[in-house]
Amino acid sequence: MHSLPLAIIKYSGDPLVNVAGAYIPAWIACMLLGVLGTWFFGILLHRLGYSSILHPEAVMIPALFGTITIWTWLLIFAAR
Repeated sequence: MHSLPLAIIKYSGDPLVNVAGAYIPAWIACMLLGVLGTWFFGILLHRLGYSSILHPEAVMIPALFGTITIWTWLLIFAAR
């Protein structure tokens, strides 16, 4: 219990991203990149003939979105 106040003091909050002069939370930027990445990889897999990998879509599309979103967070914002 002794380290709890120190952990609260060290917390700097959610990182912010400056987009055209407006600061948005980094998790929103990660989610946007997740949506765009899922769309891109879906089209890429379809054009390469590997669209059967995404079956069932109700499971695989959210899993791909989550994977891209989490990796974006880890690669860009986790080191801050």
